[in-house]
Amino acid sequence: MVQYYQRLSVRAKKQPESTNVLVHSSQKVEFSPRVRRSQAAPRNIPSRPETLSRVPREGKEVSDTAQMLEDLGLDREIPNYSSSPLSSLSSHSPLSGEPAKNYQIEDEQIVNTALVLFLNALTLHCDLVQGEWTLYRQPFVVKDATKKKAYEARVDGLFRINGKGTRAIVEVKPFVRNASAATLDGVRMQETAQMAAWIAQHPPLPTKSNTFTRLLVSQDRGEVYLIIADFNLQYVECICAPGRNGDKPSFLEMNEYGPFFVEDPDHMKQLGTILLAVSIQGGL
Repeated sequence: MVQYYQRLSVRAKKQPESTNVLVHSSQKVEFSPRVRRSQAAPRNIPSRPETLSRVPREGKEVSDTAQMLEDLGLDREIPNYSSSPLSSLSSHSPLSGEPAKNYQIEDEQIVNTALVLFLNALTLHCDLVQGEWTLYRQPFVVKDATKKKAYEARVDGLFRINGKGTRAIVEVKPFVRNASAATLDGVRMQETAQMAAWIAQHPPLPTKSNTFTRLLVSQDRGEVYLIIADFNLQYVECICAPGRNGDKPSFLEMNEYGPFFVEDPDHMKQLGTILLAVSIQGGL
């Protein structure tokens, strides 16, 4: 069943309806309209979202899982996106340009089902796994300084413990992210908004180092990416208490590894090893 749905996820069925990810994902990240002094805010008309960006990161490994990625030769994307995100693992490169624009499957739910079934197959028969991967489309909310909803981000799945503790989130697309620069920016903006909303609604508890990591598993058609978010306590305070004047600038850094190609057995073996380790560890 897993193989069947993953094959469907790479079978092009139609031309893309739109390469505008903001249009395609309008039901996933919904911004609350701003209220003018002279009138009440209209309902169901989201304001234009502000662009979110990923901060490039160089430095130490963030966890044992990140070290595994380093050992595989999977490099983080760099700001100019000019280098291949895969090095020693494979000679493949992400599908991009005109060929990528012709590769979109008929329904995003096919990709969603394929990814979560793969994750379930990895974990269902391992007694050491601490949680479950689910298709539940959990909404996460960011609130403004007045405690009103600023925006809501809905993900395509979760890894959770005891049905409540979210330890990783899932995002899928029926097309590849490198179809165009605008598509790539839109996908990354949405993923960053989802991660920020998850942190805002479920902030981590303070630790000795006050540095944190979280995982987003993303499949774009037949390409899987592991995105590790790095942030610190200052960022948590910023996203949970907008308007607070922090002493130091704080950022959410999204470190992207991949792609893993679903049609490549070596890629899927390595991906499965990493995600099984994450599942046994109970997240990052």
